[in-house]
Amino acid sequence: MHANTYQLPHQIIQSQSILENFTTRNQKYVADTFEQIMDRHGTSVETLADVVIHARNMEDELPSILRRQFHQEVDILQNTHIESFLHDRLMIQLICEHYRSLNKGKVTGAVSLDTDVLDCVDDAITEAKHVADANLGVAPEVHIQSDDSINDDNFIPPPLIRSWLHHALVEVTKNAMTSNIQRLILQQSSSTAAAVSSLPPPVHINIDKKELPNESKFLRIQIKDQGTGLKNREQAFGFAQSSTQKRWNRLEEQQSYAAVRQPLGSLGVGLPLSRLMMRVFGGDLDVANHDKEGDGIDSGCTATLLINYDDTYKAKN
Repeated sequence: MHANTYQLPHQIIQSQSILENFTTRNQKYVADTFEQIMDRHGTSVETLADVVIHARNMEDELPSILRRQFHQEVDILQNTHIESFLHDRLMIQLICEHYRSLNKGKVTGAVSLDTDVLDCVDDAITEAKHVADANLGVAPEVHIQSDDSINDDNFIPPPLIRSWLHHALVEVTKNAMTSNIQRLILQQSSSTAAAVSSLPPPVHINIDKKELPNESKFLRIQIKDQGTGLKNREQAFGFAQSSTQKRWNRLEEQQSYAAVRQPLGSLGVGLPLSRLMMRVFGGDLDVANHDKEGDGIDSGCTATLLINYDDTYKAKN
């Protein structure tokens, strides 16, 4: 997709004058090069989604007898190829961001060792509310509950990439808000009773520590909605398999990231990309329907984000 992306760092590696005399000017040159690479990769996920959607449309137009062979032979339709591309793209972005942060004086680069988890959750809620309000005219309330250990002054957060956690939190929170609003709309359309609420039910977020039987330790963030539930889990995590009818056109509908928030849904890349971000360093993201729970939450589903505490895993991988 970017034929000469790899030529840019190779030019730096092959230049003895830069490596042997790393002046402020040369530092800026390297930082600008990495910035250029990040810009090139900025829209690569959307481009890949467009290609995958186009290939699927071609497959649908073929006679049924040819579709299986087409699907097997077109690499872009294979999940392993898509995940490999997304993983490489994420790591290229991370390496560039890491150097850029180091160049700006942040001693841990792109990695955050002292993230205020509650502050990160709060930032994601604020953005998700803006998205929901801008697209649907209302944003559900969010109730946060955290384990006592999380609020303790001695709480040590896990090392993480804060921008990745923020991305994943915004994605699952706006999905939860959308589901709650959809449930309210269904209730209002099927009932004439005045008792039906005019506000969507709240989203619940629980934060605690989780230790698995293999002694792996995680920070766990659960986002619980009270919406219409998950109809197809495989489709939810399928790349470019959005359930949204109207697709969002980045060029026509958004002039700048600062002026217009991301849409509620369109390309179908949010959940699979968020899960990959969590899994790169040994965490995970999953979504599942829940039955009525002890805290009074009935229908809907729970999105669970796990952030790995295990430095041994990170070192080995």
